Amino acid sequence: MRRSWEEPADGGLDEPVTLTARQLRSLKRGARFGLFALILALAAAGLTGWNEYRAAKEESGMNSSVASAAQQPSAAESGVAEAATTPTTTASDGAPSGAAPNAPAARAPASATQPLAAA
Repeated sequence: MRRSWEEPADGGLDEPVTLTARQLRSLKRGARFGLFALILALAAAGLTGWNEYRAAKEESGMNSSVASAAQQPSAAESGVAEAATTPTTTASDGAPSGAAPNAPAARAPASATQPLAAA
């Protein structure tokens, strides 16, 4: 390598290099993988930055709403709490009153509901 531009270039550094086809393919393959890895790294860095930006933006907007939400329970939450504290009673058909309207009712066996025939 030259120390300054005034000195003549070394003749040994500018000699052509002989590569085999296999070595050239390997170099090209490595260059492709390196370029692909660089693109993936840039995409990952961009997504990380975007997620950090969105998280900071959402956090700043939620601070005031979180305090008011903590003080006032919503109607859905109060309905759930009310349903959890109400005891369930059974209806005349044997289904609990808290059962879904489409749920099949618990039924007694057929032998218990039919009257006994006189022998």
